[in-house]
Amino acid sequence: MELELDGRAVSGENCFAVFCNSRFTGGNMLMAPEARIDDGFMDIIMVGKLSRTSLLSTLPKIYNGSHLRHPAVSHVKARTVKIKTRPEKTLLADGEVFGTTPATITVHPKMIRYLA
Repeated sequence: MELELDGRAVSGENCFAVFCNSRFTGGNMLMAPEARIDDGFMDIIMVGKLSRTSLLSTLPKIYNGSHLRHPAVSHVKARTVKIKTRPEKTLLADGEVFGTTPATITVHPKMIRYLA
């Protein structure tokens, strides 16, 4: 997977990468504990290549956010991300297929107004 984060190139073998605008994903998984929905950034969580055993032991830690302490897990923030993979990979947004790589994802701050 090749990523360009605000113009900075990042490449490497990853099990997966998650692009978050909020702290939780999938209901109650604390994927990006430091994410703030109104900060103008997405939080990118990248999980490097892991053995099946290590991956299976790390995944439950997503529920309390401690997965970020694993040495193969990295967390960065960016406003724009360009994603390239070989071969082409399916992209999911909120569990729904929304496209394939290559793709560009950009945060547009304050585009949606929330009413309380």
